[in-house]
Amino acid sequence: MVANQLDLIMSQVQQLSAHEQLQIIKRVADLLGRADQPPRSEAQLAAMAADPDMQRELRQIEAAFAGTETDGLPAEERG
Repeated sequence: MVANQLDLIMSQVQQLSAHEQLQIIKRVADLLGRADQPPRSEAQLAAMAADPDMQRELRQIEAAFAGTETDGLPAEERG
C-alpha cells in the first residue's frame, strides 16, 4: 500500500514545475530536520532560561549586537 501511495505522489510531483518541485523538496527537508529534534517542553525551556551558562551566552550575544541598536530605527521597529 505504501508503495502505491509513493507512486501516486511521484506521478503528481512530476506534473509540477521545477520551481514547485524544489518547494516540495524544501518542505520535506524542513520536516525531516524537525523530526530529528524532540519538541521542548515548557519545563525544559524554563530550565534553559534559568541556566547561568545560557544567560551568560545570551549576554555575550546581546553585547555583540549592541551596535545595531543605534542603526536609526525606532525602538518599536527593532523588536
